[in-house]
Parts: sequence; structure tokens; C-alpha cells
Amino acid sequence: MRVHRGKRFRVWIGLGSNLGDRKTNIERAVSMLRESIFEIRCSSLLENPAIDREGNLDPQSPAYLNAVLFGETDLSPDDLFRFTREIERKLGRRIEEKSQYLPRTIDIDLLWMEDDDGVMRIDSEELVLPHPKIGERTFVKEPMREIGFDLTRLPPEEKKGDNPLLREKNDRGAALPSSL
Repeated sequence: MRVHRGKRFRVWIGLGSNLGDRKTNIERAVSMLRESIFEIRCSSLLENPAIDREGNLDPQSPAYLNAVLFGETDLSPDDLFRFTREIERKLGRRIEEKSQYLPRTIDIDLLWMEDDDGVMRIDSEELVLPHPKIGERTFVKEPMREIGFDLTRLPPEEKKGDNPLLREKNDRGAALPSSL
């Protein structure tokens, strides 16, 4: 992995699981992320219904537990992306699960990354930063806000409305106590 000597990046990472022991899956991912991410702060866990490609509730899939982690890293964005994919593999996520909207043991998404020069903007085949769906996911925005992210920093195209089905579920008190 390529380390940027003397360069530190601040990163917000989304974590989700809807298979197996969801809380343990997220705790194990956080533990593994500590290898290359420092000064970690984690949000509370939030339980959310699974959704399908069209944004509708998917009653066939188990509910997700989600959290957001904030920390600092010396890894480049591409190396951090590869590092998170390796953690997903080690925690049992299969390659064929890469397609969206399938149940998974762990899902790790780079949401936002910045350095002292500002936000990282990347649009490659493997990695898009900022994450293109931050603005429509309450289960991402609320945990980001909880750990200190100022949502007014989102670009206008990311300030879209939430999926009302997810917002409604979250507004009914889906936050869970967390010991991450």
C-alpha cells in the first residue's frame, strides 16, 4: 500500500451488515480498520430496512445495521479503497455480492475524504468520492452528523431528499445503543 509520507487524510466511512451477527461484523470491521485508520470515532448503530434497486422496501432481505466511522489515515484514497475491500473479503463478503442491494456480512463504503487542501474528488471505475448517495441516505447522513460532520458541506447535488421510506423508519427510533 502506498503511504503518503507526512500527508494525512480525514475520512468518513460507512459500515453496514445484514447477515449473521450484524453488530459483531461491524465491530470486527472497525477493529481491522484500526490497522490503517487512526483517531477513530464511531457513530451509534442504526437499524434500517433493506431497499431494492428502485428504492422500495425489500421485505425479502434482512434489516441492516449501519454506522459511520471517522478517522485519519496516511493511505491514499485508492489504497484505502483496496484496504477496505480486503477487510470485506476477510469478513466473508463474496465477490458476487459486489452488486448493490444484495444481503452481505459487511459493506464498507468510503463516503468522504479530505486533506488540508480540501475534499478529495475522485470519479474512477472503482471509486467515487464523495460517495454519490450520501444525500439520499438518512442512515449515512445522521451518523455522519452525530460524529461531527457538517452536512452543509455537502455539494448541492448531494443535498437531495432522503428516501422517505428510510427516513420514516429512522424517525421511528431505529437508533440502537452502540459500544463501537
